[in-house]
Amino acid sequence: MIIRSEFNFLNVTYFTVDSSKKLRLAAISGYLEDYIDENYVIDVGYGIIGSSVLIGDVIVINDVSKSPQFVPLYDAPIQSEVAIPIRKKGKIVGVLDISSDKMNAFTSEDVKVFKTIAETISLILEKFDSTVENVKLLFKLESVYKLTRDLVLIRDIDKIFENAAKIIHSVLGKKELVVEIYERVENLLVMKSIYGSLKEPLPYEYIQSVNEGIIGRAVREKTLIHVPDIILEPKAVRYYKTVSSEIVVPLIVENEVIGAINCEAGAVNAFDSVDILVLQTIADTLSIAVHNARMYQKISESENKYRAIFENSSEAIFRIDQNGQFIEINPAFVKIFGFAPEDKVSLYDLFISSQEVKKFKEELENYGQISGFDAQLKNKDGETLNVKISLKISLKTALETYYDGAIVDLTDYLKMRDKIYEADKLRGLAQIAGGMAHEFNNIFAGILGSAQLIKMKFSKEDKVYQWADIIERATMRGAELVKKLIAYARGGKLKISNLNINEVIIETLQKFGHVGEITFKTEFEPQIPEIPGDREQIIQVFYNIIQNGIEAMENGGTLYIKTGHKWFDQKSVNDPEFVAGEYVYVSISDTGIGMSEEILSRIFEPFFTTKRVLGKSGLGLSMVHGIVKNHGGYIAVSSVPGKGSTFDIFFPVGEKLK
Repeated sequence: MIIRSEFNFLNVTYFTVDSSKKLRLAAISGYLEDYIDENYVIDVGYGIIGSSVLIGDVIVINDVSKSPQFVPLYDAPIQSEVAIPIRKKGKIVGVLDISSDKMNAFTSEDVKVFKTIAETISLILEKFDSTVENVKLLFKLESVYKLTRDLVLIRDIDKIFENAAKIIHSVLGKKELVVEIYERVENLLVMKSIYGSLKEPLPYEYIQSVNEGIIGRAVREKTLIHVPDIILEPKAVRYYKTVSSEIVVPLIVENEVIGAINCEAGAVNAFDSVDILVLQTIADTLSIAVHNARMYQKISESENKYRAIFENSSEAIFRIDQNGQFIEINPAFVKIFGFAPEDKVSLYDLFISSQEVKKFKEELENYGQISGFDAQLKNKDGETLNVKISLKISLKTALETYYDGAIVDLTDYLKMRDKIYEADKLRGLAQIAGGMAHEFNNIFAGILGSAQLIKMKFSKEDKVYQWADIIERATMRGAELVKKLIAYARGGKLKISNLNINEVIIETLQKFGHVGEITFKTEFEPQIPEIPGDREQIIQVFYNIIQNGIEAMENGGTLYIKTGHKWFDQKSVNDPEFVAGEYVYVSISDTGIGMSEEILSRIFEPFFTTKRVLGKSGLGLSMVHGIVKNHGGYIAVSSVPGKGSTFDIFFPVGEKLK
């Protein structure tokens, strides 16, 4: 009854072997109580119970459907069964049988406890012939089980040791008894709990080596050691002068010693064989309790570590079922995709391409996991994200399969990589253009000088003069292109002065006058700080951008110009080279035809233009880029086809010239 109530099994029965070699039911608790009684008899070899007697050993069946030894009985829902022979003086006299309605119900630690119980019963049968003595001992064992049953539920190891010491002292019930419980820490034994009384004070803490004394020997040899008279034990380490007998029981989990119970008494021969069995029973339970508590701590630590990663990771971490339905998502997933945990959405709903979904499922089916799958997913707003997906099975049952995965959003990284590539390309083009420009400048200087000398030798009516004039004008146009190339290459000389950017923009607008159906709207910050710069070059920057906007609005429109200044952090501007700081900024927007992504990626390249038929050189915006960079500034462009474009220019606020 104790076993069944404490372990919550289906049935616990005890059979005795009679003189005719039959197994007769002697005690029963559980489901079969209403079906069988003391008249129930089976043969040796019949069923799991009879088989354990036949082979003389423990039989553990964790799935009876796979066991030919199992015999169904009165439709009892038995799924697992354990049968343990009971011996008296070496001869099998009975069988303890335990059954459960659950598969895999019995762990190795459970079986270990059952064996200890069986050994206890065997000792009772050997030591006591009196029924009264049997009953007394059984009551003592019952108190042990009742006192120790809650140990396996405690999660605090120190609390387990503390309670166990008090239980042992109470069950043994001896005067002048001290109970110590040690935990093994590598090659040391650390006293974790002490309880009892002797004719001398007890220590609050104590540490010894596993190579010392009786306790160390029990730990090294993994066996119980009983010393009835400590005077006769030369290797005993006597911490207490009044101790006369000692017993040490190692705590063993999976063949590893995790600690020891040490009991010391003031009397010689204080511990008998029943005490030994009681201590072994408690040690088995205590070992299980400590093992469970340690496993719980590891699981708790693992869960806390996983939860911290899950909650704080910048990657989108998730769990899905076999249909792709999200079971759990982390905050980063919500931030990246915009979906809340309560939204009913599956991983496959996020894919833009059905072909990618098919490929993804095939790879998952073939390999059982996915690592670094490149895909395009959409967020809640329908925006396209470039991602890498990794996925693996986290839990698989007969009915369901769950997957844990992570998504790395590469969208911003890829954009930044493209920006860095473009910046490197423009830097390379600038170096080439700068080198070529200086070479052409020298050539044009010679041609121009020669043409002017020829013109001095002939009259204006002479054809030679006219040809020289054509050469001179063509050379000057070439020199102007060279000047623009040098500006793009950031090689021009700057005439630095303190500039009010609002005044520079007004001066630039005056160069345009009235322009058809174009409306200019400005929004200037009144107290804008001055910046150091070359006035003519900055005017050229604004002139080219405004001219570009006017040409984009063939049917009229509005051109907006806004100025201001503030502190910008590194993420404020979509430029990998941008440095955080205080900047004066100018934003110039038009309502023109806008630009495609392809055009937008090339607008600062020298000689790139979409207006070649209009005689454009393609150096206007290249020169803008070079001048802005030469002033330590930055320029960013955004555009939507059919809606217009915006140029944002940033000039660092530096010290004013004296």
